[in-house]
Amino acid sequence: MFKKQLISIVFIIFAAQIIFAQSGWSINRTDGPGDLISVFFTSSDNGWVTGDGGYLAYTEDGGKTWQRRILNTVANINEIYFRNDDNGYLVAGRKMFITS
Repeated sequence: MFKKQLISIVFIIFAAQIIFAQSGWSINRTDGPGDLISVFFTSSDNGWVTGDGGYLAYTEDGGKTWQRRILNTVANINEIYFRNDDNGYLVAGRKMFITS
């Protein structure tokens, strides 16, 4: 009985690893000081990510690499939205920032 349970548990563990390995998700690190909060892509290559402490970064290669952009705030950037590649909005603390 114990042998069957052990075999079943081992099978479930290996099956779960196979399922998660094929999910299409991968971990991609940024150099942010804390948690990431929001992400917005204007195309498959161009995107922005925001986070704690005024963290803002931009990618031109679909998220493989990120370049930090300095914004004059230390407030958490809670939301980001772009109408196109050039015109965007973000909310940090009690302020709204707009690109032009």
